[in-house]
Amino acid sequence: MAAVVMLVSAQRSEPEQAGLAGDTGARFDVPTEESASTSSEQSFEPVTLTGIGQQATERIEVSSGSYRFTLTHNGERYFSAWLVDEAGNELDLLTSEIGPANESKIVGVESGTYFINIDGDGQWTITIEQP
Repeated sequence: MAAVVMLVSAQRSEPEQAGLAGDTGARFDVPTEESASTSSEQSFEPVTLTGIGQQATERIEVSSGSYRFTLTHNGERYFSAWLVDEAGNELDLLTSEIGPANESKIVGVESGTYFINIDGDGQWTITIEQP
């Protein structure tokens, strides 16, 4: 997934835990404000999300454009990841695999707030970057 991504909270000292309810173990690594360019042609800092099992990721705010989602999973069973908008609409199935997975998909999005809904039984990682 590539394009300029503006984060809801641009400055954080440590990754936050995110999920469907309480502390689920999902990590959301956010670039700091200092790492973002102030020019109109900002380069996108890759974002990495990590977790275990079924959960929703932290919400992110993005600008219109294309983004590459690279997803890995080390579980034995079903693994899927849906890109979901702020209203809860599933917009794009990023992957649907059985067992270990290493997938990449480029998706075009409109400016807005999104999260990824994960269904899996193992550790997973999602990297979001410009193609």
